[in-house]
Amino acid sequence: MTSARQSIFCITYAPDVRRIQWRAALFVLPASTLWALLPVITDDHLHQGSGGYGLLLAALGSDAVAGALVLGRLRKVLTGHQHLLLSGLLYGFGALATALSTSLPIVAVVSVGAGVGWLITLSTLNTAMQLPLPR
Repeated sequence: MTSARQSIFCITYAPDVRRIQWRAALFVLPASTLWALLPVITDDHLHQGSGGYGLLLAALGSDAVAGALVLGRLRKVLTGHQHLLLSGLLYGFGALATALSTSLPIVAVVSVGAGVGWLITLSTLNTAMQLPLPR
C-alpha cells in the first residue's frame, strides 16, 4: 500500500483520528464567525473605521506570542482535555464580550484572550492528531 493510501485509510478508519477531526470541526466552524464578523462588528457596533479593525485584528493575531508563553506552562499542569476546555471557554468569553461590548479597548483586550484560546485549541488538536498517526 502506498503512503498516500495508508494516510487516507488511517484518517478514514481510525476512531481516534475521526474523534479529533470532529472536535476540530465543532470548534473551528462556529469559532470562525468571530474572525468573519470582525469587520462588521468594528464598523457597525463599535463605530470604528479601518484603524479600529486593524487594532482588533492585531489583538486577535497577537495570540502567537501570548499563546507560546502560556502553552508551555499549561502543558506541564493540564491534560489535553483540560486545555481544550479552558481554551474553548476563553475563546467563548472573548467572542461573547466582543458581541456585547461597545468599547474598543475592552474588545481589544478580550480579543487577545480569544486569540490565545484559538491558538491553544488548534495547537492541542494538531498535536493530538499527529500522535496516533503512523510514521
